[in-house]
Amino acid sequence: MKINFFKHSINDFSIKHQLRLIILPILVSSVLIIGGYLVYDSTRQLNVNYHSLATQDAQHTRSIIHDTCSNFKKYADALTNDSQLRSLLEENYSDNESATQAIDNYQYLNNVYKQDTAIKSILVYSDNTSLPNYQHFISMTHDDMAKEAWYEKASEQWSAFWLTIPDDDDDFQYLTIYQRVPMPLSDNMAVLEIKMDYNYLKNRINNSNYLNQMFLNQDTIFYSDKFSEVSTKAISINESVSTKVAANYVHNNNNQTTLLAYTALPLSNGTNSDTVYIYSFDTNAFSAILENGLRWSGILIFILSISIILTLYFSRFFSSRIQKLQETVYRASIEDYSFFNEIAGHDEISTISLNFHKIINHIKKKEEEIYQSKITEQELLNQQQKMAFSILASQINPHFLFNTLETIRMTALQHKDRDVANAIRLLSKSMRYTLSNQGKRITSLQEELDAIQVYTQIQQLRFGERVHYNCIIDPELNPKEIYLLPLLIQPLIENAISHGLESVAQNGFVTLAISLQEPNTLCISVSDNGVGIEPAKLARIQEDISKNDIEDTSHIGLKNVHNRIKQYYGDQYGLFISSIKGQGTMIKLLFPLQRQVDDDN
Repeated sequence: MKINFFKHSINDFSIKHQLRLIILPILVSSVLIIGGYLVYDSTRQLNVNYHSLATQDAQHTRSIIHDTCSNFKKYADALTNDSQLRSLLEENYSDNESATQAIDNYQYLNNVYKQDTAIKSILVYSDNTSLPNYQHFISMTHDDMAKEAWYEKASEQWSAFWLTIPDDDDDFQYLTIYQRVPMPLSDNMAVLEIKMDYNYLKNRINNSNYLNQMFLNQDTIFYSDKFSEVSTKAISINESVSTKVAANYVHNNNNQTTLLAYTALPLSNGTNSDTVYIYSFDTNAFSAILENGLRWSGILIFILSISIILTLYFSRFFSSRIQKLQETVYRASIEDYSFFNEIAGHDEISTISLNFHKIINHIKKKEEEIYQSKITEQELLNQQQKMAFSILASQINPHFLFNTLETIRMTALQHKDRDVANAIRLLSKSMRYTLSNQGKRITSLQEELDAIQVYTQIQQLRFGERVHYNCIIDPELNPKEIYLLPLLIQPLIENAISHGLESVAQNGFVTLAISLQEPNTLCISVSDNGVGIEPAKLARIQEDISKNDIEDTSHIGLKNVHNRIKQYYGDQYGLFISSIKGQGTMIKLLFPLQRQVDDDN
């Protein structure tokens, strides 16, 4: 019952509405489901890729800081356990000369400083007042040492610890390792300090695609790819940072949504370990993902709109043909035979229309007998004349020509003859460009180059490896923004292939070069490696081109190009030929550079 009711309900609508009721829901739902999934999947994949890349950058930065800190820890352990250094620090020197001599004899600190570019400075602070401030040694009183930020922690523990300390030369915070030097034979105290160089980290870490930041514990940032962010507070995130790299979207200090990959690096195995926190920002990820979603959504909406428009158009077109046929049948039923209009096309509706037309003609012949038959003959004669005129019009109609070429090309493709299909396609494109530019005053250089590319492909189909084409354009020139007279360059290419490479059996080269000569003069040259032209013959050719003799049909293509340039751009411009016998020929076109289309074009 439901099925019958559904059929009955559909049949109550016109053909046009039936088509729309059936096709539109299927079309819209299919496009939305498939397109929506593609938008979602592409956005998800892009998001996963950005997360992965940000995570890899954070891991890379973590690896660099881990290796550098491990080396610093090894240096600190080696130096603080060095007996020669302890002896130097425990000794009470009688004068500065003996102390400086002892320091000069001890080169381990110098060697460590020179061999590792990651070290900004390496110092030993000592309250041994007999030691001078010399090289890497700083002598301080006990009270002065107590004023330093590292003193309290160094007094309480023997193991190494980390701080971010400013340098005397600037306000930057430098990641610094401190370790107390054990001196069991002396009451003096000494502390080793090794500062990490900012420039070293920047050279190792800096990546133009990411913004990297690092800070120790909850201190200010000691490293950032942006100098202005060093010694400032890093943004806080609403979750704990572990040794595993995680990535999430956060709002930066400028309230912009950015992708942040973050991880923590403990610098020792203790419970109160100093920890370096590593941030890697990708400021382009969110906008790129949003742009991707908007772009694909726009494409989806565009496809959906085009599909709906085509569906509405087709349903209206199909319905109009049905209405015409319906009106014709109705007029025939009331014996109004003059109303009939044949429905054009090759589908079933046009076939029915044609058959119905035959029936009407048969009825009219029976009713009108001889007189009507004469009228019918006259009508047939008129129709034949119309068909003849239509055929003649089609022969001179470029669209008919292009449709015919396309039919031949499709037939070649059906027979798997791709060479013929490709040749027809190229011929069609070349003829279309030539016909479309007839009477056209100006065109872009890019359109001219596209037409030349098609022409050379046709010639290469003809000559094979004998003809090679190369195009060289000045990088400062944009062919889409340069305008010139149409069909200026192709005659030069034709001339180079037909005459310049006429006797070349293989490896013939035609080179098109476009450059800017002087401030506003465009130079277009076409050269070949053919047989060249003898000086006397070259002089005659140049003279023939300059004469502009209409009755002279030699070199008509070059003459046409030369005269068109002079008439449009001025007498100081035109076509110039140079040639060396046995080496080849070059033809140059010189005319003003035009970057916009005139209003009257």
